[in-house]
Amino acid sequence: MNESKSLIQVPSVVVVITILLVVLSTRPGQAVATRLVQIINTAANPVPTLDNSRNPANIVTLLAHVPAGGAGTFALQGADGSTTTFTRVPSGKALVLESGHFLVEHGAPAVNVQFGILQTDGSVSSLGVWVLTGFTTVLSWPPGIVIGSGQTPSIGAFGDDVVIWFRGYLVAQ
Repeated sequence: MNESKSLIQVPSVVVVITILLVVLSTRPGQAVATRLVQIINTAANPVPTLDNSRNPANIVTLLAHVPAGGAGTFALQGADGSTTTFTRVPSGKALVLESGHFLVEHGAPAVNVQFGILQTDGSVSSLGVWVLTGFTTVLSWPPGIVIGSGQTPSIGAFGDDVVIWFRGYLVAQ
């Protein structure tokens, strides 16, 4: 009886090993994979592309130092820390702001910060936030605040000096 079990087990092991070697060998494995995966790119199923908004060249940091009771302008901060004046969203682009960091270092216990967008027709859209002194208040806007081509962001603070960083990215409009 033990002999018959051995006679059955040996061929079974040999068959299993042979199957594994065939499947794992390069050419038959490629043939199996080729038959299983077929990619057809059509207009409805286009080639995947990189999310260009995450391209370092498109990432934007706007920096503003707003004096108490006054308005501030934004500077565009480069990756090296250098800044240039930012007056409006470039032509053909849209600016998507994802987060804002607000810092009041001293003075009033809370400061009302008003962020506005000067529209191309001269109207202003605004958003306000109260910031506590001694803390960095971080706000994020998951879908982003979109500022169109040619529009100008502005900032005002009522109560004390505020340092503000907005982070986002530029995309083609």
